[in-house]
Amino acid sequence: MEAAPPPSPKRERIARKTRRQIWLQIYLPLGIGVLILAGLGIWVFMAGFGTVSVWADVGLVLIVIPAFVIGLLIFAALIGMTYGLFRLLNILPGPIHEVHSYVERAGEVMNRGADLAVWPMITLLKVGAVLKAIWRAIVSYL
Repeated sequence: MEAAPPPSPKRERIARKTRRQIWLQIYLPLGIGVLILAGLGIWVFMAGFGTVSVWADVGLVLIVIPAFVIGLLIFAALIGMTYGLFRLLNILPGPIHEVHSYVERAGEVMNRGADLAVWPMITLLKVGAVLKAIWRAIVSYL
């Protein structure tokens, strides 16, 4: 097996830049956030807010915040859909009327075609019914 060729200088430069971006965009903000949370926790503990009731309240807030954020996102989505619906209701009446007229015309053409398709059978049944009525009249007359 041959050894892998040495990476080109351009690839090394791109890899270095990518590693730097990953560190700046992922690890640094994550580390700062962890330090801030740890600092706040230490500050709260050192300030004497260590009662059970306060920590229960803090826990409750931490539980409620994600549900509140999700609820806000759902509410924003509903507002967006409502706005979009009102926009569509202003835009669509013309095209809907046009489509309705085409569908109505297609229905008329289909009804006409169906009538033409069954016309011979209906005519035959009518003639049969007339002949039957005439025959019954003749038989009842005799």
